[in-house]
Amino acid sequence: MSSHSLRVEPIGKHHRPILVDFKNQHEALANYPRRIAKRHLRHDLVGGTFLAILTDEQKHERVAGYFSMTTASLEREWSDGSGEFESFSTQPRFPIPCVLLTRFAVDVRLQGQGFGTYLMEEVFEHLIGALESNWLTSRVLLADAHDESAAAFFEHFGFSRLTNEYPVTMGLDLQRVLSL
Repeated sequence: MSSHSLRVEPIGKHHRPILVDFKNQHEALANYPRRIAKRHLRHDLVGGTFLAILTDEQKHERVAGYFSMTTASLEREWSDGSGEFESFSTQPRFPIPCVLLTRFAVDVRLQGQGFGTYLMEEVFEHLIGALESNWLTSRVLLADAHDESAAAFFEHFGFSRLTNEYPVTMGLDLQRVLSL
């Protein structure tokens, strides 16, 4: 990544030409930014899709990866009073406000080169800004891991498995993100 520049920005119509070349081993993740993300943008006032744009020395751009977020809630049954979400057991019995990382993908040709870590740090920065400004009040970041490799990736960042069947629902207490 040293001779390239990398930036993250919200998806827009002007990205259409570079989205064509994005590839991922999961077809649904490869197709989402091209076919569905912009439609969701019109209907989701809180969430959005953000692209990591990689620019080389010749000023050629490509999508290195992307993430999409929206708000959600988690039923209290997910918090049994032990483990990662132990502190929630003493809270009122209402659903837990969450942010759902609906999509998270890196181009298959760039995986293993640090782009996933960069994207996750961007997710955390977006969340920290929203939480600290009181624009967003959420307690948990949720994500679905489509395979064991993705589950291990999320676990590396402190996520816990909430289910055992794929896609595995994973959660991270946002207090941990705020303490970074």
